[in-house]
Amino acid sequence: MNLQHQSKYKQYPEMLSSTKPIKKKSENVKFNTRKPCQSDLDSLIVELKLPKNKSKVLIDFFKKRNLTDGQVLSTSHRKRNYKFASYFERNVDIVHVSNFNGLLNELKINYISNDWYLFMGCSTKSFKAILKTQFENTQSSR
Repeated sequence: MNLQHQSKYKQYPEMLSSTKPIKKKSENVKFNTRKPCQSDLDSLIVELKLPKNKSKVLIDFFKKRNLTDGQVLSTSHRKRNYKFASYFERNVDIVHVSNFNGLLNELKINYISNDWYLFMGCSTKSFKAILKTQFENTQSSR
């Protein structure tokens, strides 16, 4: 360490970074980024499991800050349920699955009727039914 002169303040040692300026990257560096398109945001919304109202808030947030490709619609998520609507029927106040095999095929779930159990529960305001596989039951009982 070579010090120029002694003082009450310590001097920097002669190191490359203290004797030569470090080159900065140019401030004009352009990153190759693209703004998310409709399918990117759709995938994000599905991954985050956002309901319709929150997906609209997210897309509006992106659009207000000009962070989308300009062709993104916040109304596309109102139509997500149309994909599955044909598998359900409404009778008065009750909605039920009318095409169970078709629904499971659409969800890409392998269905073997002997492997599934139906659990039902109700309260004064609602009735719920849950399907579970034998595999799920054996896993949860361990």
